[in-house]
Amino acid sequence: MDFFDLFILIVLFIIFTWLSRVFKRHFISLSPIQRHSLKDLFILIFKNKEIRRRVLITIGILIILRIMFFIPLPGINIFALQDFSGKIQNPSFLTKIELFTKMVRGLTIFSLGLMPFFSACLLLQLGSVFIPSLRRFTFGGEQGRNRLLRYTYILTILLSIFYAYILTSWIFKLSTFKEVNLVMLPAWQFRLITIPILVGAVILLLFIADIITKYGIGNGVAVIAVSYFPIKLLLAAKEMPILYFQIKQISDGIVYSLIILLILLILFIGIIWGSFYFTRMGKIIKIRNKNLQENFIYLRPTIVGYIPLEWTVEWTNTIIFLFMAYAPFLKSSLFVRFLIPIIKCILIFVLTYVYALIVFKPKYIQNLLKTYEVTVIEEDNRFIDRFLKYNLKKVLIFTGLFLIGVMFIPDLITHFFKISSYTIVSLFNWAVLIPFVGVISDIIQQLEFFKDKESSGIKTWSICYIALGENEAEIKRAYLASQGIPSLIEPLRFSWGMPVRTVVDQYRIYVPQDKKEIARNLILKLEKNTKN
Repeated sequence: MDFFDLFILIVLFIIFTWLSRVFKRHFISLSPIQRHSLKDLFILIFKNKEIRRRVLITIGILIILRIMFFIPLPGINIFALQDFSGKIQNPSFLTKIELFTKMVRGLTIFSLGLMPFFSACLLLQLGSVFIPSLRRFTFGGEQGRNRLLRYTYILTILLSIFYAYILTSWIFKLSTFKEVNLVMLPAWQFRLITIPILVGAVILLLFIADIITKYGIGNGVAVIAVSYFPIKLLLAAKEMPILYFQIKQISDGIVYSLIILLILLILFIGIIWGSFYFTRMGKIIKIRNKNLQENFIYLRPTIVGYIPLEWTVEWTNTIIFLFMAYAPFLKSSLFVRFLIPIIKCILIFVLTYVYALIVFKPKYIQNLLKTYEVTVIEEDNRFIDRFLKYNLKKVLIFTGLFLIGVMFIPDLITHFFKISSYTIVSLFNWAVLIPFVGVISDIIQQLEFFKDKESSGIKTWSICYIALGENEAEIKRAYLASQGIPSLIEPLRFSWGMPVRTVVDQYRIYVPQDKKEIARNLILKLEKNTKN
């Protein structure tokens, strides 16, 4: 261990000690948000026929979908592609088979994946800052959500056409590399055939995602987005022998190498469990309806997703590139080792807070509480917006710290263990890891809904309303309780993968089937009075 390693450990110890004191002094904390034990929910999967059917449907769809992901685009010469992969020498971490598979994924009908849809969601969300009508739709109840969904699909198609054009241009450039003719058609014919197919594949993916949401388990968009994670784990496991030999070359023996591998495995499991535990925490705020029945609203650390982290990495990489190109003297280790990490930490906190201002509107929650005759317990309800802002800032501190942690973990592991490997990057890749953990957490919360549904004693439930936000749904649930109508909320979201209040999220309010029309009319009647 050199001086720099010791310095890092001392700095981390000082930071954690200082933060623990600050949190204790200012009562900054989060609480677990769960109604049932994981053991009970795990047993429920095997006991409940509906859940078993949903799980099997989801698994079956994902298997078929993964096979379809290898259907090549028309006009692509697969034999030329195989020859092309053989000409590239990259023995460091991928075998030729894996390289061929990776290249084929970029030349299939599903090459665009769900990227146009996610881009459309984020663009409309950012656009709501400048376009008042979009802002009203975002905080406009079910009707606003339907309008937002329509615009999202339109923008998704337009972005799909644009991305498809860019992809076809890239394929033609790839064809000229090493004189390998990958495309067997003229450019205009290839684009004329390929672009509609790529756009249609995006629409098909959204249709399949909707089927999973309705008849499977979890949010269909989220499940499809993270479905590749198990495959990445298998690829990482295949690289373990290479990682073992890398460690052995810098170590003194077999025992030491095996110990390092064991430590890495424990770290991986610990990070997954820690991320999962953190995802299921938040600030719990008690509310009460006019009949003094209690319910809760939540401020979750997943409110902004991992967008601040993604933007931070992209922006700092751009900064580094510009500095290296136009200010060569900044190539010093002092700049790279100290200034860049500090810039990243500051950017994450700033972007986390700024994006939270876009997706969270305390005044909207205050108006909902007033309209549906619900109050926050032990708080002056005239200043609920200030109360929510204050508590949101506390939650965002944890969000920023968590995102900083998952960003630096791969670098710290490779630095302290003196190894640089594709396996480490794959196992601890935050862009895949934390959305996957978020989906697992969301599915578990959905299982809690099925548990409540099973134990309710009511045979037939029906959807009466679909909310865009969790707190909106909880407030309306409290209102229905005051009207003598029992209700349950099925959460279908994409924690960490996407910020809140996009059309990806659905919070379905269920009521007994014979109360559906009454409950819906009650909600819609008061919804018109809610001021945005």
